[in-house]
Amino acid sequence: MKTPFNPRILFLAIATFAVGTDAYVIAGILPEIAQDLRVPVDQAGLMVSLFALAYAVGSPLLAVLTARVARRWLLIAVLLGLCAANILSALAPTFGWMLITRVLAAGCAALCSPTALAIAATLAPAQQRGKALASVNFGLTVATVLGVPLGTVIGGHFGWVWTFGLVAALAGAAALALTFSLPAVPTPPVASLRARFSPLGQKSILLGLALTFFWAVAAFTIYTYITPLLRENVHVNDVSGLLLIYGLASMAGNGLGGYGADRWGTFRSILASLIVLAVVFLTLPITTHFLASALIALVVWGIAGWSLYPAQQHRLLALAPEHSSIILALNGSVLYLGIAAGSGLGGLVLAYAPISTLGIAGGIAALLALGTLLLSTTRMFTPHAPRHKPEQEAPVPSKDPAMMEPLH
Repeated sequence: MKTPFNPRILFLAIATFAVGTDAYVIAGILPEIAQDLRVPVDQAGLMVSLFALAYAVGSPLLAVLTARVARRWLLIAVLLGLCAANILSALAPTFGWMLITRVLAAGCAALCSPTALAIAATLAPAQQRGKALASVNFGLTVATVLGVPLGTVIGGHFGWVWTFGLVAALAGAAALALTFSLPAVPTPPVASLRARFSPLGQKSILLGLALTFFWAVAAFTIYTYITPLLRENVHVNDVSGLLLIYGLASMAGNGLGGYGADRWGTFRSILASLIVLAVVFLTLPITTHFLASALIALVVWGIAGWSLYPAQQHRLLALAPEHSSIILALNGSVLYLGIAAGSGLGGLVLAYAPISTLGIAGGIAALLALGTLLLSTTRMFTPHAPRHKPEQEAPVPSKDPAMMEPLH
């Protein structure tokens, strides 16, 4: 008899949808926040930088500090915290207060996603565990496709305050639903900070994580300021439709990345993605001046950019099969470090150069990612692996859900 799908998984997906929307929606309402809080757009980008930095640093630290807290109450608490942080963001009277609320939101988000994944894996029977984890991760993917455009539309028509209100409502609704439906679940084993960072002693892993870092820098140097870029170059005030198209392309790319890694190998898949991404970014100063070419650029960017991440996860697992779960967690933290650096770099570019220059900066970062990929094929960084298709040795990731990281 077929086991019915646990409906509580849907509430967990709503939780990750709130986290994903909160993390990325700033890009759609950045100019409005900058105008109302009386700061330049490049300075307003610090909201993204601090959120991502707090997430990257807070994720391993908070995971250790809360390791013995019951998963059910931890998830409900961080969802309520995310709700409160977004209400405070909506009410922030100054930019300084806004930055503080973004850091608080990031701390809650850093605990929410891995905790939701851990609970989903516990609630689902063994034969449905993969589906449960995919469903929770799908909340993050849908946030890019629907959450960001929806938040941008709300911000454009009713004010950015209501965009934060949307995230607060989503987090609050998920917390309320889980309070009355979520049973107690086992607390996973405690992993020390030393254990979490132990793989960094291997040069091949450091170089592999550097690729994730430069890729994130490349993407978020531009994406953080995508709204003012499109408004100035394409002359379209409401960019929510363009962001929706980018989100749909990103979702397609995420699926293509897994297929490409299995079909052509991770090296070839990542190589193709980075080459296409570098070309797209370096030509943005030209393509974003016409609506049709801007649409094509966003679609190609979404597909090429987000097809890389699952292939990169597969590749990192092949480099360190004995640290599979920890590697995924480290990769997630490095991703957010790259987001922080990228949004900071984009703000620096805007302070001294025309907005179209963002594409050049992003393209250079993509080329650096490409350089790390090519460097990783040298003997210096592959002392214990064959030089042909090392990704074929990738093991099945550990099922320890406490250490798993979402795709976005």
